[in-house]
Amino acid sequence: MVSADEEAMEWRSKLMTALDLIYIMLYAIIAMFLTLTAFASFVVVGSALWGAIGAESPILFIIMALKDIFIAIIIVELLLTVMVFIQKEQIDMRLLLGAGLTAMVRKVLLFGVEESNIAEMMAVVALILVLTFAMIAFTKYRTTVECE
Repeated sequence: MVSADEEAMEWRSKLMTALDLIYIMLYAIIAMFLTLTAFASFVVVGSALWGAIGAESPILFIIMALKDIFIAIIIVELLLTVMVFIQKEQIDMRLLLGAGLTAMVRKVLLFGVEESNIAEMMAVVALILVLTFAMIAFTKYRTTVECE
């Protein structure tokens, strides 16, 4: 005969197994979405470069393609973060900080093209410094965050 405590433990075990399966499926869906988004962003880059072929001002198309390439890089970095999390159940903070630095570098490269003010430029420089120091700290001391 099964005691009430054993029955409760069995029920909890089944519940945790079901929740773990849902958890893995959600991250798999996120990974698939990021993969599709990365491929879509490369299509956008290709179309921007294709538009540069016969244009009067191809530099604008090239700059837009460069902007889209950086978005694709950020998406791939996020996908890599999700893949590492699925495999090791750890968040590699360097990957997230790398995505943040890539976004800030993209912003710096577009300062001459897009409208921006001095306050925005200073904020971007400050964020680059913070992200750089955080990257150094995580690389030197601890690179992952354990998830329980």
